[in-house]
Amino acid sequence: MSLTVPDSRLRDPKGETWWKPPTPDFCTKLEPIFCVNCGEPRGYVTTNIPCVLFLCDECFETYGGLPLPEIPEAYVRGGL
Repeated sequence: MSLTVPDSRLRDPKGETWWKPPTPDFCTKLEPIFCVNCGEPRGYVTTNIPCVLFLCDECFETYGGLPLPEIPEAYVRGGL
């Protein structure tokens, strides 16, 4: 079974920015993300991520979570 979820990024990215951490030989391109419910801008992710799904705290508290399977916390944190 395939699950299609909305993406929290723009179809045609605008507002991209570059992030340069303290290491001088590393730089990455970031694009803005938006709440899938209210559409408010809420931060940035790297451009090489295949899918981003973000629900802001205000929408979660008002409307509850999304009707999607829960992802185990260990998987999200890279533990699996």
